[in-house]
Amino acid sequence: MHRIYKLVFVFILSLFAYAGYTQNAVLRISIQNIELLKGRLFVSLTADSSNFAKFNSSKLQYITILDVKNSNEEVVFNSLKSGWYAIAVFQDLNGNDTLDTKKFGIPEEPFGFSRNALAKYRPPYFKMARFFVKENENNQQSILLIYRKPKNGQIKNSNEK
Repeated sequence: MHRIYKLVFVFILSLFAYAGYTQNAVLRISIQNIELLKGRLFVSLTADSSNFAKFNSSKLQYITILDVKNSNEEVVFNSLKSGWYAIAVFQDLNGNDTLDTKKFGIPEEPFGFSRNALAKYRPPYFKMARFFVKENENNQQSILLIYRKPKNGQIKNSNEK
C-alpha cells in the first residue's frame, strides 16, 4: 500500500513538472497603417536574434502569411513559451514573396518591426525590437507599417524586368 502512495505522488509530481514546460502564451499582433489594400503580409516572429528580420530562413520559428483586406490586420500566435521575441513584417505588393529593396538594402515595400523599432540606414537590431511574452497572459503588439515610396511611385511586378 505504501508503494502505491509513492507511485501516485511521483505521478502527480511529474504532472506538475510537465505543466511547467507547456507553451500557453498568446500573442496578438495588430498591423496598422496599411495604405494599399493589396498583396500579402509576411509576419515573422522569432526568439532567435540571428533570424530576426529574415523571411526566407528555414530556421524561423513562426511565420504567417495573410492576404491584405483591411487597413488594420491582426495575427494571433498561440502556444508560445515565455521569453524574448521580436517581430518583422513586410507587405508584398507585387507577389514575388520577397521584400524588394533598392540600393543599399532600402525597402521598396512597406515594412515594420515590433515596438516600431527603427534604425538609421539598416534594420533594427533584435534587442531594439524585442519584447517579453508572458505565459498565461494575453500579450499584444501593435506595428505601424512604414512606406518608403520609390521615386516613380511604382513597385515592379514580379514578371517585369
